[in-house]
Amino acid sequence: MLKTFRRIVCKDGASVSVQAGRAIYCTPRNDQGPWTHLEAGFPSVAPPESWLEYMDGDGDPLEQVYGYMPVACVQEFIDAHGGMIDGELPSFAPEVQP
Repeated sequence: MLKTFRRIVCKDGASVSVQAGRAIYCTPRNDQGPWTHLEAGFPSVAPPESWLEYMDGDGDPLEQVYGYMPVACVQEFIDAHGGMIDGELPSFAPEVQP
């Protein structure tokens, strides 16, 4: 069964879903990780400009999935919003630990 990671909530209240697994837009595309690229989706606030190239669709950036994003892009969002206070991140590959 595919694991679902709990939505990330940041200190300022911003939130985003961050997922990884065999059926998710991530690298490697497996259920074990650790991962170098993750899938993020449905941010509660406008995502950083760096996310736009990973957007899977058109329209409202708050209603989109962002696939195969480098871990650094996810960390950029978390840092910009004061750090993570709740939720769960997939494990990062050692070479990309933020």
